[in-house]
Amino acid sequence: MTIYIPAYNVEEYIEEAVDSALAQTYENIEICVHNDGSTDGTMAVLNRRYRRHPKINVGHAPNSGISGASNQAIRAGSGELVLQLDGDDVLEPNAVEVLVEAIRHGHVCAYGNFRRIDPEGTLIDEGWEEPHYSRERLLRSMIVHHPRLFRRDAWEAVGGHDENLTNAVDYDLFLKLSEVGTMHHVRQTLYSYRILETSTSRAKSAQQTSNTHRVVQAALERQGLNNFALHVQNPDYPRRFVFVDNRFVTDESQ
Repeated sequence: MTIYIPAYNVEEYIEEAVDSALAQTYENIEICVHNDGSTDGTMAVLNRRYRRHPKINVGHAPNSGISGASNQAIRAGSGELVLQLDGDDVLEPNAVEVLVEAIRHGHVCAYGNFRRIDPEGTLIDEGWEEPHYSRERLLRSMIVHHPRLFRRDAWEAVGGHDENLTNAVDYDLFLKLSEVGTMHHVRQTLYSYRILETSTSRAKSAQQTSNTHRVVQAALERQGLNNFALHVQNPDYPRRFVFVDNRFVTDESQ
């Protein structure tokens, strides 16, 4: 199986991320790290620590964004199963083992729970979870949270990560994966998600919201629900929305 790590300007954290992948109790792994044109010392760290490691493939290219970096990292590997690890986050040692066992029951994706940590690695909280997965609930918000293990053939079937998106990339991918198979939630904390103000989604909140609406509307259309439109009821909470059937909307009610 392949653990892929897209890395951009994470010189302070990349060793901890890669080392947590190397520490997995599941032994049959390869680790594919793609440096996405970092302007700090990320590539120097990768070269110094991992360039000759037999389990690690280190790639590098000019900055193309999270979608392009993810695609290149995944394509550098060959595992039938693929697990996502961000370059500033940390896996629990048994994360892969637990999720591989879960996905064996015919699912296209298995995912666990996460805790949130600050830049120094101190616990902030135990994150959040939607206890039970459903496709309908996924349409309302991104409940398929870290860590996420998915099948390579399913990823290929949906076209990989959409390189036209700069954020809401994961949401788009897992909406598409939900259309080709089932998913399973493992209610076990297997991942530490580091909160950094410089992360792509946090630094571009307005664009993230716009792209969230875009990928959800696209999912409705792919599922043949062309009559339905996403509607934000309160502008102060733009990511809380309902679906409106346009067949029953009159000019007076808009």
